[in-house]
Amino acid sequence: MSERLTLVSPRIPQLECVNQKVADLSARHPYSEVVELFALTAWPSSEAVAACASLQKFPGGDAEALQPVIEFWRALGTYAQAASRSLGGANETLPHALVAHNFLLNLGEDV
Repeated sequence: MSERLTLVSPRIPQLECVNQKVADLSARHPYSEVVELFALTAWPSSEAVAACASLQKFPGGDAEALQPVIEFWRALGTYAQAASRSLGGANETLPHALVAHNFLLNLGEDV
């Protein structure tokens, strides 16, 4: 009989509270549009990476020359996904949750 190890993240009341506030804010206008913007940015990033990968396969092309472009679009997609999750209230640490909360509050002052 094999035992399975289950990892459970510790429940931190402050983190849950701030994540809930972030989620509540991001569900309202204009904050929801910012969260959607980050989420939508990830899609063209993945399309750009796929397009560059296709271009690298063309005969006579310089695959090495496209590598910085691929790295840029991958990084942009990764950061956009992380921002979307963070602003949606899916933060794993209290500092990340507080930064997301303050970002949304400051955004609200500018809109």
